[in-house]
Formats: sequence, structure tokens, C-alpha cells
Amino acid sequence: MRGALQAEETAEIPLAWLDITLEDSSHLYVVNNAEELTRNGNVHLPYDFGITPPDEIKEQIPIVELRIANADQIILQSLVIQGDPIPLTLALALASTPDTDEISVDLKISAVTWTDQEIGGELTLDDAMLENYPGWNVTPGNHPSAT
Repeated sequence: MRGALQAEETAEIPLAWLDITLEDSSHLYVVNNAEELTRNGNVHLPYDFGITPPDEIKEQIPIVELRIANADQIILQSLVIQGDPIPLTLALALASTPDTDEISVDLKISAVTWTDQEIGGELTLDDAMLENYPGWNVTPGNHPSAT
């Protein structure tokens, strides 16, 4: 994929794919393309979307934004009505090999906003980094070997 991104000319087309997990555990599959494509047996709906990288501010947690242009009722109901946070997977794969992930990241979208032109929100990594480290829960009272 790196070769396709850096080449002056290539027949390879890198595509961004979204797998949005809905409230009822079903999925909404989206591809950044002009037409529907199938990936891993699932039909991905074509939407124009973009990822805005975070600002480089040292004192702030980086915030990445997702914007989906020309969103319709399907996207509106999936992202706005469901509430926060919404789990999704962002994957990059070549159009010639859509079932093979070049990059895949599990994220959550929150702070969803919308206008008549687009829907967007903040993407964050899984909250695992915010969980208490197990060592904070280990005390001599509940783990005698910790003394």
C-alpha cells in the first residue's frame, strides 16, 4: 500500500472503510468511494468522508475528527439518534484486495454534530488508556502477597 500511496502513477486505489456498530449490534458499512463495494461479504455504502488529523498541541489530548458529507437519514439515524460513544473500525485497504487490511484501528465516535451538509464527530481510541492500572487495586488487605 505504501508503494501505491507514494507512486507517481499506479493502478492501485487505497480506500478508507468504516464499520460502525449500531445500538442493536448490527453494523453500518461505509466506504469512501463513489459506488457500493463488497468487503468481507458485507456491502459498504458509498459516502464521501474524511478524517482530520489532530492539532499538535502538547498540553492537549489529540482529537481526530470524522466528517461525512452529504449524509442521509441512514447515517443520521446511525450516529445522531444512537447517542455517544459509538464504536467503529476504520480500515485502509486497496480496492484490488478489499478483504486485506493494510491498517485497521478500533475507535469510538462521540460529540456528534450535524448540519444539512454533513455529519461529524470526534474519534478517540478505546478507553483502555483511561482504565485504572491493576496495581492501584492491589493492597495488602486484598492481596497478602503484596506486602
